[in-house]
Parts: sequence; structure tokens; C-alpha cells
Amino acid sequence: MCQTAGIEVYKVTVLQPHADISEIASISDAAILAAFLVALAAVLLIFYKTAGHDLMINRSREYQRTGRVRGIMASAMILCFIFATQGMALCQNFDELTVLGPADNFLGDTIKEISQSFSDANGIAVNITQIKGREMIAKEILKNTSNADVVILEDEYPLFNLSGMKKLQKGDAIDNCTFLYSEKVLLIVRKDEAISTLGDLNGTVVAVTDSHVPGACLAKKIVDREQLNVSEVNESSNEAQLDAVVSGHADATMLWESMFNSYANSTNPDIASIDLKDYRMDNFIAVLNGSKNPTEAEEYVKYLLASLAEDSSDHRLASTEN
Repeated sequence: MCQTAGIEVYKVTVLQPHADISEIASISDAAILAAFLVALAAVLLIFYKTAGHDLMINRSREYQRTGRVRGIMASAMILCFIFATQGMALCQNFDELTVLGPADNFLGDTIKEISQSFSDANGIAVNITQIKGREMIAKEILKNTSNADVVILEDEYPLFNLSGMKKLQKGDAIDNCTFLYSEKVLLIVRKDEAISTLGDLNGTVVAVTDSHVPGACLAKKIVDREQLNVSEVNESSNEAQLDAVVSGHADATMLWESMFNSYANSTNPDIASIDLKDYRMDNFIAVLNGSKNPTEAEEYVKYLLASLAEDSSDHRLASTEN
């Protein structure tokens, strides 16, 4: 969450539809593929007439013929692969959507998986570009240089003085936005410490970090905002914050839930996690007014919302059954 001086791409994920020859969209697509196969057959026939036939006639060079025929077969296989690949590419004729969002694990994991399903179901490639520094996302869009179709961003988040979607609406980059997912903030504590609220941290040791990575300033910002009387241990990374609590060098720290879950020590039996509901960050999604593919972008947004709603419903049902 620490802001960097300039735009910095954290990760680019390009999701292509999985090609399936049994699901060619139309007769015209099948005709294109058939034309490639006919062309391939013609090339192989010409190759045989001009090279393979002459080699087979020359019986006195049997040992050379065997090696050359093998070479011809290998060449034919390579040509077959090239033609088939090109044919499939033409038949699929993929469109592409570009999604711009923050460098958080939920976007890189859950949203990525749903986007791949959308890509497969609709034959549309999805480019997910994650950027360090949420303010930079809004700035890039307002400069009209992003070429994005969809944006995922917070509406507002006072802890970091962020108001991404509000800025985009004010700048006429979007008309409206819809809630997509909420990122939890967890208070990570040692189980042998009597800590259940932020107020209980007074007089304790809290692990923080100020390194320029996503989520780095979270613990430090919360300590300052709550005006907590704590001793700070400055660690080298977010994972090092967690390790400091596990090892006993710190009594507590604060981490984003998706980040915490990605670390090996997240399942350590000596620690507990507490949901800090007042610090949750709500993320929204919107189709950009400058999108070159507005119809496809709207379908993508609907698909994400429906999939996340279904997942939430499944989780609630599982909890009820248990």
C-alpha cells in the first residue's frame, strides 16, 4: 500500500482461451481450418514429388535415402504443427480485454481463476495488469494512456487517503462502479498474549515494515492512526513481520488476509488472527468509458459478480451444514 514515485507494474497475467477444435464457432471457421489442411496436404505432396521421389529411385544410395527420408518426415511434422497452430489461431480469432487493478493476492488468485473461466467460455483473452500504488492506477487512467477496458479499485479508504473510484467518476473515466470484494486486515498475535483488540496492544512490541512492496505500510499506519503506545520492530518484509511474531520477537503485527494466507507460518499453532473489520478495504469494479470493447467488458463484469456471488453462497451453505 505504500505509494511509489512512479508507475510500476507488479504483474501482468495474460489469459488465453483454451483452444478446442470440437467447438469451432461456425461453418466459416471450419472452412478456414479445412483450407489449411488441404494446403498442408498439397505442400507435403509437392515436397515428395520434388525430393522424396528422387531419393527413393536412387537404390544405390540406400543408406543416404534412409537418413533423408527421416529428415523429410521431421520437416513434415514441423510443417504440420505450424499449419495447425496458425489454423487454430485464425479459427478462434480472440478478442482481448485489459483489466487494470491493484497488486493484491485476491486479484492475482481468485479473480485470475474466474477470468480464465470467462476466457474459456467466451473466447476472449483477458490481460490482468496489476500495478503497485493504487493512486498510480487512477492517474494512469485519467491520463488516457492505459488502454484498459475494466478497472478494479477502492471507492475510498481513509487510512491511506485513497479515493480511486471517486476520482475516476469525477474525471468522467467511469459512470458508476459495483462492489466486487472486500480485503480483510488481520491482527496477528501470539496465543500466549492477552490481546483481542487494538487497544490491548499498548505496552507491547509490534512488528512493522516500510519496504516498498504492496501492503508494507499497513501495520505502521494503523499504529499511528490508533495512537498506540507500542515498541516497533522494523522488519525487512511483510512475511518477516509474521515470522517475528512466530519467533516471539514481536507480540503482534497487522497484515492483509490474502497476503497472510500465502505465507508458510500462517498455519503456525502458536499464533491467532483477529479480523479488524473497521480497516477492511472494499474494492469495486467498473467498465471504463474509453473501453474499445464495452460490450465484452460489461459481460466480463457480470461474469465476475455472478461467480463471486455463487462462491459466497456455497461458503454460507457449507457453514450451515457444518
